[in-house]
Amino acid sequence: MPTKHRSDIQGLRAIAVGIVILYHVRPAWFPGGFVGVDVFFVISGYLITASLVAEAVATGSVSLRRFWARRVRRLLPAATVVLVAVLAGTAAVLPLAQWNVVIGQVAASALSVQNWVLASESVSYLQASAQPSPVQHFWSLSVEEQFYIVWPLAIVAVVALASRFGRDRLTVLRVTVSVLAVASLLYSLAATTLTPDLAYFSTATRAWELLIGAALALWLPLIRVSKRMSSLAFVGGLAAIAASVWLITPETAFPGYAALLPTLGAAGVIGGGLAAGPSVARRLLECRPMVWIGDVSYSLYLWHWPLIVLLGAWLGTATLPVWAVAAVIAAALVLAALSKRYIEDAFRTRRIMPSAARVARMRRIARSSVTLAAALLAVTALSAGLLRAELVRSVDAERAGQSAENMPGARLLDPDFDRSAFPDLPTRPAPDVIALADVERQLTPECMTVVAETAVTSCDAGDPDGQRTMLLLGDSHAAEWLPALDEIGKDEGWKVVLAAKQSCPLLDLPVDVAGINGIYHQCVEWNGNLRGFVEALRPDLVVTSASYYEHPEGPASRDAVDRIVGEGYAEQYGFLLGLGIPVAAIAETPVFTGFSAAECLSRRTLDIDDCDRRMTEARIDQGSRIRIAAQLAPDVSVLDFTDLLCPDGTCTTVVGNVVTFRDDNHITDPFARSLTWSMRAQLRDAEPRLFANDE
Repeated sequence: MPTKHRSDIQGLRAIAVGIVILYHVRPAWFPGGFVGVDVFFVISGYLITASLVAEAVATGSVSLRRFWARRVRRLLPAATVVLVAVLAGTAAVLPLAQWNVVIGQVAASALSVQNWVLASESVSYLQASAQPSPVQHFWSLSVEEQFYIVWPLAIVAVVALASRFGRDRLTVLRVTVSVLAVASLLYSLAATTLTPDLAYFSTATRAWELLIGAALALWLPLIRVSKRMSSLAFVGGLAAIAASVWLITPETAFPGYAALLPTLGAAGVIGGGLAAGPSVARRLLECRPMVWIGDVSYSLYLWHWPLIVLLGAWLGTATLPVWAVAAVIAAALVLAALSKRYIEDAFRTRRIMPSAARVARMRRIARSSVTLAAALLAVTALSAGLLRAELVRSVDAERAGQSAENMPGARLLDPDFDRSAFPDLPTRPAPDVIALADVERQLTPECMTVVAETAVTSCDAGDPDGQRTMLLLGDSHAAEWLPALDEIGKDEGWKVVLAAKQSCPLLDLPVDVAGINGIYHQCVEWNGNLRGFVEALRPDLVVTSASYYEHPEGPASRDAVDRIVGEGYAEQYGFLLGLGIPVAAIAETPVFTGFSAAECLSRRTLDIDDCDRRMTEARIDQGSRIRIAAQLAPDVSVLDFTDLLCPDGTCTTVVGNVVTFRDDNHITDPFARSLTWSMRAQLRDAEPRLFANDE
């Protein structure tokens, strides 16, 4: 098996980490730079398998303890230093609203399950506008480390079975790796279409990339090709990687078929490099600067992303200026060099040669590695605990003196609100943004159908024994009004039912949603299923709302899209009206591109007035498709809260001590409740018969 040190592979590592870093600092330069991770996967699969199989061939077995001990000493110390540094940087720079997220992701990264945490968050409806975590890049390391656990076990099992049944061990391993790689690829192709966000982070959908490298290590010794063909594979592989950086973009369905380009390109470089002759490309990969970057690539990958996120937070910008880009790259290189010398090399053991004389020593090393791993995890846990304690202290200080009386929210905007009872009421104190880390039930799968599902999910609010039923239908922009309707339902004796679906309005038309490849077919099917649900429930009133969506099959004109979507809403409203059910539609909530009120308010360098200014600047003014629908279906009542969300066109992040928006498009639960007075008044005007008990 090929296990010797190869300078060209170190150069390939340099290319992989380089395009990842350039993509992170300037996505427009290299739109597909994230494929550098896929190149790393192939390299890791190749080198790990070559090492394991070499040991299996030489000794007839694989020492799992030695292998995992090497992995611990090679990877964990540097990762721990970076994680602890991130926690310190979080305390110094990041908003309090992000601390819980960072603490949780640091723990997940230390335990090598960060990819699954991000996968679960990717299907959480409110994560789309979340600020990036300084450790989210650990997801790829988690995939590799999970591979390092499972793959050696698989090799041991296959070798044992082959020996028991008298089969050639290498032949069985070659067949096994090929079958597993094809199976993982097929699953990846399907998952990328059906659940793209989950597929991006899943170990099962990425395993085939590592197994391509594993297959190379096993099959290459059997392949004999000319030096010319090897050179063509080598250069062609580099060309494929370069092409993928430009042809693949964040909008590309990935991994899926697209990931074949960079992974097969990496395989071409690795395979061709064994016999390729001298060339400009080879000299480039094997030059000293490239080999040096490849040598420090692990630490360089660890450090670069936290530097980008923390510096961006300190500067208050998502896009670093050129000087900051240069500073990040320089700092990452310096920290990588120091980490390589004083952490990676300091903890790494000498190359392990299978020798009976060293078995006892290797057992001691394995035991000491377990102790080392436990100690490093304890350091991370202690650091995370200290940050968590500081968060609790800060939250307690922030909430001191707060009560329902001094947090009236939008009630301050009610002309009938008696302010004389609160003569010293501050309208612009430090708001309680920490509470927004907890997502309310109406925006969770408990009450909303998730993207991949089509069955109608519902939950109840208001008066469970109410004689009348109000049905709230639509997407999360309908669900966000449940707190206000809940208050009204309890007061009026109404049962309130919520039936909503993530990113899916009450619209029997295909919609184009970010993060979903192609048409959102599950939304169309859910709308079809919804009709039977409504007919069975027969509510006394339907309340609905929606966000703004694109129509993939419609014309490019904004006015034309507004008209098509408005007509689609009107058709659905007409179905409800045809059943004798009155409809009240809430005009669209304003959208603020990339602006999070909670994040802004918890930044120490900004005050509330500055956040208000940024919020207003970020607001997108779009025509109301719901009002268009109401014109086509005149029996529909329109409820509008825009003047309370953005009085006189100026949007505010805080009203009456309450944060208005939790992200860039959803209002907060407390603010929705504080708007109950306006919701009640508008509903009473629209449907006075429902308030027959009013005096």
